[in-house]
Amino acid sequence: MYPREREFDDRDHARRAADFLLDTLLAAGTTTAGVFPTAHPASVDGFLSAALDRDLRMISGKVLMDRAPHAPDGLRDPDLATAEHQTRDLLERWHRRGRLGYALSPRFAPTSTEALLTMVARLHREIPDLWIQSHAAENQEEVALVNHLFGTDSPVALFDAHGLLGPRSILGHCVHIDPTDRRRLARTGTAVAHCPTSNLFLGSGLFDLSSALAAGIPVGIGTDVGAGTSYSPLVTLNAAHAVAALRGHPLSALRAFYLATLGGARALRLDGAIGNLHPGREADFVVLDWAATPVLRRRTRRATTLTERLLALMTLGDDRAVTATYVLGRPHHPRTTGPGHPR
Repeated sequence: MYPREREFDDRDHARRAADFLLDTLLAAGTTTAGVFPTAHPASVDGFLSAALDRDLRMISGKVLMDRAPHAPDGLRDPDLATAEHQTRDLLERWHRRGRLGYALSPRFAPTSTEALLTMVARLHREIPDLWIQSHAAENQEEVALVNHLFGTDSPVALFDAHGLLGPRSILGHCVHIDPTDRRRLARTGTAVAHCPTSNLFLGSGLFDLSSALAAGIPVGIGTDVGAGTSYSPLVTLNAAHAVAALRGHPLSALRAFYLATLGGARALRLDGAIGNLHPGREADFVVLDWAATPVLRRRTRRATTLTERLLALMTLGDDRAVTATYVLGRPHHPRTTGPGHPR
């Protein structure tokens, strides 16, 4: 992954990659996400300019990494002053522009010094409507490394001690957390991005969704396309269902679609703008086809309730089920060919 990230120092490459990513997300039915670019300012400019051109509500920000050797040459911030200067320059250029929001983005604890984490917390206190996004407790090796580097019992405890948890903070994964960590997350209003296809592909472990929700932690669904295996929210919900079932707490279809819509909006503190179709909300929505494939058509034909139809859609559907994706009431991805659609 790191060698590919170095290519994002080139502005044209960054913009081409952003165009591809956003068009692919729209085709899959995603209109809002928290996105990690790379450590290069050009990657942030490329992504957020592409999102602005599409009127998308996206959250992103320069990835911050300053600890050698865990942050390699070419991706490591040379010093804190440079990291802060680049971050301030980017957030002044992009935060609150159009529908965009800026996220302070320390990659994860092992690539950060305590000084970097302190700097992130200071910037957030200065500009409290920024987001903070990072990764935590994805695998057991990371948890052990954090304990070795910082002498703390968990990445969540480390972030809490540095003031990085809060209602505008989102942590990816959180697979290997305990009840104390869950209380920390719930107490501070910190959200978790559950990324099941990534966790399954890497063998990271099985996120305990049931315990997180019972603790009152805001949870949204993430594709984590760095290691995830699909851009499709439907495929991702299928994986979330499998992970929950393996933990002995099956995920209902209604709860799953909530996590991918209003639940995700609440996790990002954007439910006042998106996440449902109430009057006054921004008209970002997706039109789904119950009969997008022969198998899906056959299964839903026998469904007798909405819940059965939704379960079929999330276990058998993918991007082919997306008939159109609307952004601010305008179609950005109409599908006019395929099963059930005239040419």
